[in-house]
Amino acid sequence: MNSYGRLLFALSVGIMVAGFSSIFQGRGNEYSIERGLGCIPENITPDNNINFLNLAPPSWDWRSQGIVTSVKNQGGCGSCVAFACIGVFEAVIKWKTGLTTDLSEAHLFFCGGGICDWGWYISAGMNYLKNYGVSDESCFPYDGAIYGNQLPCNPCQGWEENAFKIDSWGVVSGRENIKNTIYNYGPVAVDFAVYEDFYYEYPNPSRWPNDVYYHQYGDPVGGHAVAIVGYDDSGQYWICKNSWGTGWGLQGYFKIKYGECGIDDTAYYITYNPNLIASAGGPYKGKPGESLQFYGSAYGGVKPYNWTWDFGDGNKSYEQNPRHAYSKAGNYNVKLTVRDAQGKTASSTTTATINTPPAKPTIKGPNGGRKNVQYTFYAVSYDGDGDKIKYIVNWGDGTSSETGFMRSGENAILTHAWKKEGKYNIKIEAEDERGGKSDASNYYIEIGQKEAPNSPTNPYPPDGATAVPLNVMLSWECYDPDNDTLYYSIYLDGEKIAENLTENKYQLRNLEPFKEYSWEVHVVDSDGSTSQSPTWYFRTKDITSPNLSILEPKEKYLYIGGFSMPFFKTIYIGKIKVIVNASDEQSGMQKVEFYVDGKLEETIYEEPYEWIWNEDTLYDLHILEVIAYDNEGNYAKDSIQAVVLNFFP
Repeated sequence: MNSYGRLLFALSVGIMVAGFSSIFQGRGNEYSIERGLGCIPENITPDNNINFLNLAPPSWDWRSQGIVTSVKNQGGCGSCVAFACIGVFEAVIKWKTGLTTDLSEAHLFFCGGGICDWGWYISAGMNYLKNYGVSDESCFPYDGAIYGNQLPCNPCQGWEENAFKIDSWGVVSGRENIKNTIYNYGPVAVDFAVYEDFYYEYPNPSRWPNDVYYHQYGDPVGGHAVAIVGYDDSGQYWICKNSWGTGWGLQGYFKIKYGECGIDDTAYYITYNPNLIASAGGPYKGKPGESLQFYGSAYGGVKPYNWTWDFGDGNKSYEQNPRHAYSKAGNYNVKLTVRDAQGKTASSTTTATINTPPAKPTIKGPNGGRKNVQYTFYAVSYDGDGDKIKYIVNWGDGTSSETGFMRSGENAILTHAWKKEGKYNIKIEAEDERGGKSDASNYYIEIGQKEAPNSPTNPYPPDGATAVPLNVMLSWECYDPDNDTLYYSIYLDGEKIAENLTENKYQLRNLEPFKEYSWEVHVVDSDGSTSQSPTWYFRTKDITSPNLSILEPKEKYLYIGGFSMPFFKTIYIGKIKVIVNASDEQSGMQKVEFYVDGKLEETIYEEPYEWIWNEDTLYDLHILEVIAYDNEGNYAKDSIQAVVLNFFP
């Protein structure tokens, strides 16, 4: 047992040794945090026969090499062993692969057997990293453990597939061996005795002018594990990464004199030959038809690598950094598979969101009004992919609102009241279901003593009306709160067709059949205040008859059951299938009626338009008539005259 171990054994193993924590008032800070210890001493035999490829220089600091990850905070739980082991492992991963990781100390500690009130052994932590590995932080967050709470072992489902494992670990002793190990293998985990002066007072420039700690006063308070990330022979100290947060010590680090408090009695190092790891980058975003650049990378394994991209739309690439364009909007799952020279594979998935953002919204509404009066505005945008749209509104007075999602092209009705007079800039953005945003539209309103006319409402024809006559009287409702005279302008398909109207109606004549029209009403009162309606739509009537023809039976054919042949006249013997071709390219088909000698025999409402005619007379001359109707009442007729013979009615 080393000197540090004998010291802690004398204290008796318990909360004081392993999980001791205390409330710390940071020097010059106005916060209090609980600081855990938690390293249980152990008698372990070092292996000092390790071979080093390079001899350590007089000083070294792995932080300057960019591999040391951020300082974390164990809080009041005696989990320092997990933080020291993970700190070493994360640095070695960064060194070997270039990959920055945030591994789960909670996973290592609580699944490996650590107890907040007692602590843990460094060797146990190393063995767990070798035998099982750990997940990343998001899979098993530290959460309540920072307050000293014992957590159940509960990593996310399937963590084993992405676990990080070390290949082996070892222990060295002696200052020169530890320095060479740090230089050749990366940071190391160590344990040492914490005394009251270190626990409560470090760093104190008046006591430790160069911030190099050495024990001066006080009793031991517990055992602690940290990661040594560097050293300096000229200053005779180790550079250590602690786990008490960045607000403690030298931004979370400390310097300690060689040989002090058992810091360099033993040091634990790891070896890590990384498995093949693939990264597909992303997530990626773009528009349909846009050429996107994809970036693939891989670490570990044996080079060279082979690359296979599956873009999720049926296309693949075998380049490392390919370009690809998606033809349709959608959310695509992208997978990169990397194969190394030994045939080992690794995969990485990401997403590609392909989306056309909505168009810049159009805003309609009053340009003036009074304070504390609610006004109505209309906003509309269109999404090229047909996605639903919501509208995000900044009212210019420090308030904002947003709508729910609605159909592309549907008018959003927005209301707002201003509490103070002034000129306000209303900004509106449209956002689709995939997160694509339009440019912002601006609309200005001046709140003062006068009110603008309200926006015209209640249009006729109603918005979205169909089968509108080709001569139609437009009408609407509008009023002015100040009872000013109102003057109207009419816009049809974006062009002004009338102005200075004093009546809220206007006659349209000779419209084109089966055409969609848009129209707006702009209004100005006698004070010059303006307002306007949203854009309304209607479709004129379909006046074209459906296309209709009787395909079977044919004229001047003889039909006997399923057999037919040209004949000098039209004769049917037995049952006959009547087949009709009926279509309407405008309003669409409603129904097809089948008549025999003026009597309705059958009505069919959807394709195929077929009917079995089974005439029960022995011999007779009949007229078969078919009438097809479209959805707006237009119709077409076709007929055929035939002799029917039915020997077996």
